[in-house]
Amino acid sequence: MSLQNNTPKAKCPNRERIISLINERISEIQKTALDKRIAGKYFTAATLVEATSTNSVANKTVDEYFQTYIQNLNKENRIRYAGMFEVPYSSFIKFNKHLDIPYTPHATPLQLL
Repeated sequence: MSLQNNTPKAKCPNRERIISLINERISEIQKTALDKRIAGKYFTAATLVEATSTNSVANKTVDEYFQTYIQNLNKENRIRYAGMFEVPYSSFIKFNKHLDIPYTPHATPLQLL
């Protein structure tokens, strides 16, 4: 990416596709902003991204993420590494009694596309 004009460099592989995805995403966010403005609703950049995001990860809890990650490691036969996550998981449960805390991962710019 060229930081001067926020576009992929000329020699970037799949440059046209990347530009197309960026433009689609921008127009989708602009449409949502216009709809909210017409409806007189308050919005921020974060709420616009959230409203246009197709990710289904927003409704997971910390407990679900821990369990899913540990299960995936066990399926990959990475038992020792999974155990390294089971220890803090158990500690968090002992400390807080539950991990039903909403988890919202931070999106990277590429995840926003």
